[in-house]
Amino acid sequence: MKKLITLFSIILMSITLTACNNGGEADNQSADNDFVIAIGKGLEERNNRVNSGSTQGLSEAENNEILSEAIKYEINILKDFQRKEFQNPELRKIYDDYMKQLEIQDEYVIYYNDFENYEKQQIFEGAYNERSKLIKTLIDKYGLKINAELAKEFKNNSKKVESGEALEDSLIESLKKADFKKEETYYVRGNVKNETGEVLTSRTIHAKFINDDGVTVDNCPYYIDGNWDKDEIRTVEFILSNEKPFSKMEFSIESI
Repeated sequence: MKKLITLFSIILMSITLTACNNGGEADNQSADNDFVIAIGKGLEERNNRVNSGSTQGLSEAENNEILSEAIKYEINILKDFQRKEFQNPELRKIYDDYMKQLEIQDEYVIYYNDFENYEKQQIFEGAYNERSKLIKTLIDKYGLKINAELAKEFKNNSKKVESGEALEDSLIESLKKADFKKEETYYVRGNVKNETGEVLTSRTIHAKFINDDGVTVDNCPYYIDGNWDKDEIRTVEFILSNEKPFSKMEFSIESI
């Protein structure tokens, strides 16, 4: 009798463990699928709120408030996924990255159309660009369903952003090849060949000057004036604000 009870207990535990394991896998799979569905719902609702006919004729402050509420709606519909397990690690990363961009937009929404605060407006715009790339991946790879016009907007912007990033990376490589030298007291110059394969316009090159201790001692811009033709060699000049010594330069590009 004891043997039968023991055997029955073992069978019961096995069934319970199997059910738990299967249930866990189902929950993980459900988290992945539910996230893709939820992000679609959030995007659709945000689009409806921001682009509804009722927003016409409102002040900029009123439109910003509508956009702010729409962003918060997206955040609220997605925030519970923070506690859930994702079966696919790429989807987990997409979720984390997407939430980061939503939080940036939530913080900087008042600068959405404020071009007098250009740097802050660009932070909001940068978050839109990053969201576009993530949404394109969700559409192409994970079957995200949103209305055709909205999908087209994000996919087109993603393509534009990725093309611009590739161009800027190529320009940075051209800058790294140049032999920059300090001339006179405050001038650093180098001859740079445009090897991007494109005509460059409306961009600012930012140079960071770093000393032997890894400390940034100066930041200087160079504005691309006019058309910088393909394969054209141009003297790029940075004007320093101090005489502190530096041992290396790092570059970044800003589109104007």
